[in-house]
Amino acid sequence: MNDIQGNRVRLSPAMFFITMLTTLYGLVFLVSPWDAVERCGPSSYWAVLVSLIYMIPFGLIVVAIRRRFPEQNIFEAALSIFGKVAGRIINLLFLGFFLLHYGLLIRISLELILVYFLDRTPFLFLSTLFLAGIAYIAYDGLFSISRLAGFVAIPAVSIRLMMQFFALQGLNSSQLLPVFSASIPDYLKAGLSMVSLFNPIIGLLLIYPLLIKPRMLGGITFGLIGGNFLLLLLSVVSAVGVLGAPMITALDWPILALVRRVALPYLILNQIGPLFVIVWMTLFIVGIAFMFYFLGTGLSLQFSKLNYRLAIFGISIIILIEGIITTPHFINHPFYEITRQLTVYLTLGYPLLVYCGALIRGKKGGESGIES
Repeated sequence: MNDIQGNRVRLSPAMFFITMLTTLYGLVFLVSPWDAVERCGPSSYWAVLVSLIYMIPFGLIVVAIRRRFPEQNIFEAALSIFGKVAGRIINLLFLGFFLLHYGLLIRISLELILVYFLDRTPFLFLSTLFLAGIAYIAYDGLFSISRLAGFVAIPAVSIRLMMQFFALQGLNSSQLLPVFSASIPDYLKAGLSMVSLFNPIIGLLLIYPLLIKPRMLGGITFGLIGGNFLLLLLSVVSAVGVLGAPMITALDWPILALVRRVALPYLILNQIGPLFVIVWMTLFIVGIAFMFYFLGTGLSLQFSKLNYRLAIFGISIIILIEGIITTPHFINHPFYEITRQLTVYLTLGYPLLVYCGALIRGKKGGESGIES
């Protein structure tokens, strides 16, 4: 059992939903659907719908795993199903890949801040300051993360959506035509690639034992999937409709370029850029802090002598080193795209593997050692 288990937090359905929604919106805030637009062109918005269809089985598996392991999270379930050796290897491979992926995401996001806003700030200083703040938030586990999410969710998400709607002012419907500009296999492949924009929802499989009303997990899960779907659909439609498919594939940050097209008076428009960054960073910090909690808890459950807080410290050091040795954004973008695509198979495949293993071996859950 972990060192802060004695003060285990329990989440109400509303707080559970807010924490996960803020994480989702924070981690897919600026991620661009390059692959979908490249495959499908002007009608890439259909790929968003296809990604929703792919996520329906995921939601069903989340509910099924919760019923079979009501008091154990997915990492504990894997250890119970596959044994300590095989289960630990599976969990560590999964956690190691997500550590690599989110390390690259942090590196690229900090590069954006350096390029557009703090061009004279050394990367090492900014990354150290950022990671220290994230580690501080994640240090006390889900309690502090959920409280921060509850505090910032309504204003940050509201401003995020308002800015997205303002950006629709420059929409040209002809940019969205023809309605079907790709083949069915291309839509299926593009939709599968966009599942990566749902990958933070994997955190549900860690914290569902903390939900006060477990029967509401299904509604919360599909509510999160639906909420993320609507934001992605709005983002893709506005980006393609305003910028055009060819320009999106040529831009590193099309959503940022889209916000700059907002048609507002100059004095207001002059404040949109900083406001956009503040909102993005607020959501991003909550999302990354939650993923630190996800990784830290997962790692501490694999080794009895590794406590959660030490795991958080280790994750921070690893990501700092990863950021230092990684090349700038315009060079590491292809590598990040590879890891982003692989998250699709881990997001869909890992829960399926655990659930199928439970069915085959007839395993059911016991008590949880989850961090709070």
